[in-house]
Amino acid sequence: MRSLLRSLLVLALATRAAAAAFPEEEDVVVLDTKNFDAFISTNPLALVEFYAPWCGHCKELAPKWAEAAAKSKKLDTPVPLAKLDADAHGDLAGRFGVSGYPTLKLFRNGVAEDYSGGREADQIVAALQKIASFVPPSQQAFDKLAYETAGQQVAYAWSGSYSAPPVMPLINGKKPPVPGLLLLDSSGAAKFALAVPRKREEFTPEWIAEWLSAHDVDVKYEEAPPPEEPEPGHGGDGEYPYGDD
Repeated sequence: MRSLLRSLLVLALATRAAAAAFPEEEDVVVLDTKNFDAFISTNPLALVEFYAPWCGHCKELAPKWAEAAAKSKKLDTPVPLAKLDADAHGDLAGRFGVSGYPTLKLFRNGVAEDYSGGREADQIVAALQKIASFVPPSQQAFDKLAYETAGQQVAYAWSGSYSAPPVMPLINGKKPPVPGLLLLDSSGAAKFALAVPRKREEFTPEWIAEWLSAHDVDVKYEEAPPPEEPEPGHGGDGEYPYGDD
């Protein structure tokens, strides 16, 4: 999928609605009071560790957390792992009822819930893969496109109902189409809605890019160069390179 997308186009997304780059340590996003809310609002799914530097259990979890973070980036729907020094940012810890360390919280569309899965690296990744599998295909496609071609998420939200959570909000007093994607501005407010097509094959990189371009997102195409023709005797058309192999 990665090579297919890159063969079609290289999509660079830069906008007020695009997520800012968040600092990382060993693939784990490092959070503080300044970037916490922006990170949570940007990522539809995220797993956050509230830890204390002096906590022995936190130190034991650290290498497993880093390993899980690296593996989670390679999922079909990448789910970021983050950490917050709750000792240094007690206000945030209190906000989510954190009283012991490490405490793991799963955030779905900005709403926190307790993570109850295993704490080995593979168990964490398996749990996130299962959770992400319930994300609508349209959201998975959008996440994957933004992540693989731009290396970042675009700030947006997904909804499939006017009554059941997550609820599609009104835009300028009107009901946007459902299911749909909402493009958010830097404050997290919904500005534009994209009706999700019924057929997955219609949800193409070009189609998404055209919509983003029309709504305050700078999308630039860079045509991929045609593949080079292999030289005779160097592996083209079923031939194999000469050598001792």
